[in-house]
Amino acid sequence: MRVTIRLNKRDNFRISPFLFSTFFEYFGTTIYDGIYVGRGSEIPNEGGIRQAVIDGCKEAGVSAMRWPGGCCADYYHWKDGVGKNERKPRIHPRPTPGSPLIRHEFGTDEFLRFCALCNAEPIITANAATGSPEEFLDWYEYVNGPAETRYGSMRAENGHPEPYHVKYWGIGNTDENVWVAAYNDPVSYAQTYRRFQTVVQHQRAEELSFIGLGLSMRHKTPGWVGKCLDYITANQRERGPDLLSIHHYLGGIKNYTKDAGPGVDYTDDQYYYLLDSLERYQIDIDLHRAYIRDHTNPAWPTKICFDEWGTWHPEAVWETNSNQKQTMRDGIFAALALHIFFRNCDIVEFAMETQLCNLLQSLFETKGKDFYKTPKICNRNR
Repeated sequence: MRVTIRLNKRDNFRISPFLFSTFFEYFGTTIYDGIYVGRGSEIPNEGGIRQAVIDGCKEAGVSAMRWPGGCCADYYHWKDGVGKNERKPRIHPRPTPGSPLIRHEFGTDEFLRFCALCNAEPIITANAATGSPEEFLDWYEYVNGPAETRYGSMRAENGHPEPYHVKYWGIGNTDENVWVAAYNDPVSYAQTYRRFQTVVQHQRAEELSFIGLGLSMRHKTPGWVGKCLDYITANQRERGPDLLSIHHYLGGIKNYTKDAGPGVDYTDDQYYYLLDSLERYQIDIDLHRAYIRDHTNPAWPTKICFDEWGTWHPEAVWETNSNQKQTMRDGIFAALALHIFFRNCDIVEFAMETQLCNLLQSLFETKGKDFYKTPKICNRNR
């Protein structure tokens, strides 16, 4: 048997290493005591970060991490989580049994240290719902500014004289900005995006990439993305977002017409329905491919960032810290989702499985000193 492979130059696309990304936020036990166990813990750790999670991220080939959300990004104020003095908690707008308050032992420096330990690219989501452009500028200066600046010097005092050189910044989080702050109002978000972009626009040329909001098909608000992009780009005369984010969960309470069943005791029909529902990711990609084609200037390419994807089983509710049991069905689901992202690698640059520890389709589960990998762990280098 002879196999002939025909290569077409226009199909010669590179699969982005960032398709093997993840994200996490201050819900349940995702950070405490999943990722972060504290510097004084008897559990092996590196500066308070659980060693098993660091090793697991390396084994899985996690290439990028997004933080502090997600929903939590839109009420996270970065100054609460820096400095060597005691960091006081704040009221959590969405408390769960595992996170009744937002604690701040794990903040900006700990996140960026975690990324460095795992060889992962950091992605920071700016607070565009309850924050301000000024707060964003201060945060940017703390992270990337020279040590002689106001907030760069604060970073140096906190133990990191050199700038972190974070490239990827999300301007808001899809869930909050579309569902709450700007529901069905694309111009409202576009105005917010432009205000936040303005404060660091001169650094953007080569140093920064902005992630703006897209909108998955399940929101059923036709025209939202196109109108938003038209405003941001001044009808294609100016540069748009470098990436458009899509959040889309499948399974259980997040499905549309049929029940995909729980995480474990599902029927054969539910098993196949969950896998079949992955076609919705392809629909999302096709829709955003058209939005980008029709509403951005090709002189400044825009790509897609699936910054939240995965299964959401019905047992994952606030009362259970949004934790769910996972089987090989979830592993197959993840493999098929990645296959869709690979097939569309000309435009899909990031894909972040949700979340890293102890929440939804997590890579790892922890309980005290115990740690284990869920069925879908893979290595991008294999």
